[in-house]
Amino acid sequence: LVYGDVACLDSRPKYATSPEPLPQTAQVAGQQGAFVARMLNRGYDMEQSVPKLPELSDSEAFSLLRVWLASRGLEEAPGFDFLSLGLLAYVGQEE
Repeated sequence: LVYGDVACLDSRPKYATSPEPLPQTAQVAGQQGAFVARMLNRGYDMEQSVPKLPELSDSEAFSLLRVWLASRGLEEAPGFDFLSLGLLAYVGQEE
């Protein structure tokens, strides 16, 4: 898990040992923020190196969200994938 505006998050296959650097743009930061928010909202244990759903009591284990995540094989959090929507460069002056 990475916090900060100058950070490198893995963009290769899930939890690769050698991360590929991502562009240092607001587009990457926005997608990383949305990814972390999704993981926190789903209740993943972010203290582990590979975020996983925590063990719950019998009454909590059958919540709708937990069943939905388990049925899709998401007991372990998916890796972050950056989707490049293009880059824009401002060239010249407004004269």
